[in-house]
Amino acid sequence: MAKELALIGCGNMGGAIAQGIMGAGLVAPEDMVVSDAVEAAQQRLADKLGCMGTCDNNEAVHDARLVIIAVKPQYLDDVVRLCLPWLFAGLPYRHFEAYSFKFTKDAEMDMENDFNASLLQKVQRGVRSRKRGEPLRVIYDANMPSDLLRRVMSRLRLDRLDTTVAGGRYHNHKDFM
Repeated sequence: MAKELALIGCGNMGGAIAQGIMGAGLVAPEDMVVSDAVEAAQQRLADKLGCMGTCDNNEAVHDARLVIIAVKPQYLDDVVRLCLPWLFAGLPYRHFEAYSFKFTKDAEMDMENDFNASLLQKVQRGVRSRKRGEPLRVIYDANMPSDLLRRVMSRLRLDRLDTTVAGGRYHNHKDFM
């Protein structure tokens, strides 16, 4: 199924992107494939555009010249895992693995003491301080190889006294709300 364009994600954003590309005449319907985990979503967009649709992202991206990823942030890691062979095409690797981790940084926001700054300015300073904050907690994929975990902890300058929690592939989704 060699196609000019593969679109992963047939929700509102993916649909708008695909319709814009088709509407501008940049890709012909027979040169585009849309993919979504939800059968009804990919079928609806494929029918609307007159292109091929699938629920198999592997099938969609295989031999595509261009891949557009239009998924919600909480599903991006799955799509990246799927696309690792294409992301690293040209390198001498045949086997790919991916593990997730998330870390929380220390970022204090002193809202009460600065009477000369507006609330917006205080929040902006607090958000900027996150870039400089020290990592406090790391949640990592329990399947991550121990040598890789040691390298991650070393790069974050964490040791056994810091809070590290082995979790699953997915961590809580509160970050996306």
